[in-house]
Amino acid sequence: MKAIQVVEPGDMRLVDVEMPALKTPTSVIVKVKAAGICGSDVHILHGKNPYATYPRIVGHEVAGVIAQVGEQVTKYHVGDRVVVEPILFCGKCYPCRTGRQNVCENLQVYGVHMEGAFEEYMCAEESALHILPEGISFEQGALIEPYTIGAQGLWRTDAKAGDICLIHGAGPIGLVTLDLAKEAGLTCIVSELSEPRRKMAEAFGADRVVNPAEEDLKQAVDEMTEGKGANIIFDAVGIPALVEASIPLLSAAGRFLEYGYGFGKAAVDFDLMNKKELTVLGTRHQNYRFAPVIEQFKNHLDKVDMLKTHVFKVDDYEKAFRVFEDKNSGACKVVIVFDGEGGEQ
Repeated sequence: MKAIQVVEPGDMRLVDVEMPALKTPTSVIVKVKAAGICGSDVHILHGKNPYATYPRIVGHEVAGVIAQVGEQVTKYHVGDRVVVEPILFCGKCYPCRTGRQNVCENLQVYGVHMEGAFEEYMCAEESALHILPEGISFEQGALIEPYTIGAQGLWRTDAKAGDICLIHGAGPIGLVTLDLAKEAGLTCIVSELSEPRRKMAEAFGADRVVNPAEEDLKQAVDEMTEGKGANIIFDAVGIPALVEASIPLLSAAGRFLEYGYGFGKAAVDFDLMNKKELTVLGTRHQNYRFAPVIEQFKNHLDKVDMLKTHVFKVDDYEKAFRVFEDKNSGACKVVIVFDGEGGEQ
């Protein structure tokens, strides 16, 4: 069967591999219908993902159909439409015992530590599955996982209706965060250099969109907050300078959340942090966000279809990755389909 494998940093190939076998009595084989390209897949390609091992079949944003089940699988059946939660955890370590299994000490991630979704069939544990409701296509279902990342960001920052947030970056995660934040009743400022993505942010309902190359971002935040600062800042860009520049833009009791990783260290003004009692947060994957995201996902399908700008068949994987990485391509979410059916059912 076909699979997209990063053999080593800088070397990605479409390879022919054996169809996976059931690994445990509670595992299943999923026929992959659609899988999204994530920035972390690109990081693995370029050797910038600190967690990846090689060679690796990448991909973790996936929707498909169960083709085979293990003898102890009880909740799911052959033919079920599913999405796959990409993390497996031990359930015993301190993070797991405190409900933070997304940072389990023994965390395993499909497409990073284990073979991922960019293959015609993948093996997954029953515990990682969720039913894909009727009325949601496979291509749309591949974007459920990114929405759980945004949901995790709102949970981490304790976002509430009436909060004013600043979102750095209107790429996929920035836009997902914007969509969910607006649904939750937040006022949203978006800072983005790219004109097409600024237009996307406007279409997603941003209350204020700023081009930081031409406008004073602090002035824009002050205007939206009566000079008090943003209650929450989500950084979906991931460069040290933005971290340093963001802290002064926060209100008292404000929260800063960093989505990115692999960009090095950033200086933080601890005098200002203490004065305002600020909170600086990291985030990784999600914990218990799949079920609530799936429950409300049909309410977001108009935005999901706007995010899903490009769809490629697996044979065109190189073009798919090039388009995803090209800042001028207009791409947001790029989805790869595996069976020639366009990912729809």
